[in-house]
Amino acid sequence: MRNRRVQVSTGAERAHNREALKALVEGWASGRPTADVDEVLRCAEIPAAPVRGKGTGTAQGGI
Repeated sequence: MRNRRVQVSTGAERAHNREALKALVEGWASGRPTADVDEVLRCAEIPAAPVRGKGTGTAQGGI
């Protein structure tokens, strides 16, 4: 199985992400988008889930 890099967010990054999302939602609610949409989408990226199984290539996960 290959090593997978996992990105861990720091508390400061999570706080920044919350503020960016809050600004975007408030801007849309008022009819005046105020946040950079690309920045918010980047902040909202979800890392891929780890792959299950033993890497044998079988649909049953290594049976």
